[in-house]
Amino acid sequence: MQKLNLTITYLNKYKFNLYTYEAPYYEKSGIYIVGVLNNDKSKFSLKYIGKTDDLSNRGMDNHNNIKCFKDNNCNCLGFLEINSSKDRTEIEEELIKTQKPNCNILLNPNK
Repeated sequence: MQKLNLTITYLNKYKFNLYTYEAPYYEKSGIYIVGVLNNDKSKFSLKYIGKTDDLSNRGMDNHNNIKCFKDNNCNCLGFLEINSSKDRTEIEEELIKTQKPNCNILLNPNK
């Protein structure tokens, strides 16, 4: 995973480091976001929010939302390391409810 030296912050408290979309991914637990970073890296369009115990095992190529990622030309992944499973669940739910990414089906009241 190549770090892009870019970050994006949601709700003024959750700061995600942005990376290229290609694997391999770090063996870390946390919240990940998937989206589209435009060519000049000035705009990020959020498409999905998820949580994982180990990002290296999560993989995007076999993700259950891979069709939505491809349909939206997703090219970027953000990651926020969170060790507590309880905190990951609460943060994921809070972000999905407030950001309403279009590739999230579960927890998204608009889907």
